[in-house]
Amino acid sequence: MANQEKFLIQYDRKIRKQKPHGSIIGQIKKCVQSSKPKFVTLKYLKYVIENGVTFSPGILEGGLKAENWVRQQLFCVDIDNDEDNIPVMTVDDAMQVCIKHGIKPILFYYSFSHTLEKPKFRLIFAMDEIITNSLKRAFIAETLVSLFPQADKSCINADRIFFGTDKEVKIYEY
Repeated sequence: MANQEKFLIQYDRKIRKQKPHGSIIGQIKKCVQSSKPKFVTLKYLKYVIENGVTFSPGILEGGLKAENWVRQQLFCVDIDNDEDNIPVMTVDDAMQVCIKHGIKPILFYYSFSHTLEKPKFRLIFAMDEIITNSLKRAFIAETLVSLFPQADKSCINADRIFFGTDKEVKIYEY
């Protein structure tokens, strides 16, 4: 994956130093998903996320609901390690899953609420093409999340926003 490839996303302009909570999340969602979609390089996406900026990999037009989804190339898997009955998943564990299934994330980052005891991180995957079929989008999102036992299964909706972080974002070079 070349660093100069560009990906279409919607994102907030506000830099955040901590995870947003409460009613502010709805305001952020409105700001993000009513913003004009922009093509960004991988390096710029890294910069955006590292500065705590919220983004949406799914592009919405004409409203802020999932039914307004029109296209998407990036897919995020949110590993939150909230399942107490299965082992905690580390980034190394997640990368072993990727190797096993022949998939490669383009980025990974620890979320605002990450701790050593309870790792919380996101993997971002890029499709070779922009997905415009909603059934295909749903299949990709559901399949990716299903591969990781500690993934947040609720993070597959087409209108999902993802918070940035206050930590380093790693670009995977292949």
